[in-house]
Amino acid sequence: MKILAIDGAFGTFSCAVGVDGKIAAQQRVQSGATLENGLGAVCRALDDATLTAGDLDRLAVCTGPGTFTGLRIAISFAKSLAQGWRKPLVGIGAFDLLELGTSTIPRLAVICAREGIISVRLTLAGNMLRESGPVPKVCTWVAEHVRGKELTVTGAPEDVLSALGERGKLVHNLRSPLPARALVELAETREPARAIHEVRPDYGEQPPVK
Repeated sequence: MKILAIDGAFGTFSCAVGVDGKIAAQQRVQSGATLENGLGAVCRALDDATLTAGDLDRLAVCTGPGTFTGLRIAISFAKSLAQGWRKPLVGIGAFDLLELGTSTIPRLAVICAREGIISVRLTLAGNMLRESGPVPKVCTWVAEHVRGKELTVTGAPEDVLSALGERGKLVHNLRSPLPARALVELAETREPARAIHEVRPDYGEQPPVK
């Protein structure tokens, strides 16, 4: 299967082309230049993989939570390309990308949407919980829900790790996979949206502007 994956949730814009589960090409654009250079990065990735739009089987995009502007641009690009090329589109959440290959329980996936504000998904035995807000508030919420001392964490910056430690949690911090690479892997097993308009951004909290 040939997949074009696009992500803008984690502060930078990245795209990758996967062929039968392996990465054939990838590109990255720094935050602040996505609108101008994002589509160029997509073209370069396809060229590097020696593929055209017609060769693709589907597109995949991260739906968030994540940065407000990055999500809007990446999802808009993905929808426009899927519609123009008449290809299926798969939307995949950012928490699933962070936790790819991780099965430890309890575990916490952390997204930093903006400075001082995080969105988290806490996986316990048979249950998934979500919370968003300032770092101290959310970390207190996590500590109240995790009965044991040990906690596996993905995606957390140093201030979140420190806040969890201050609340008595022994944190095992895992390195997260590159978002576009994880998208390629997960997109092979997920059902595409029935219509591209079903793929919508999940900001994790109310957006700062409308």
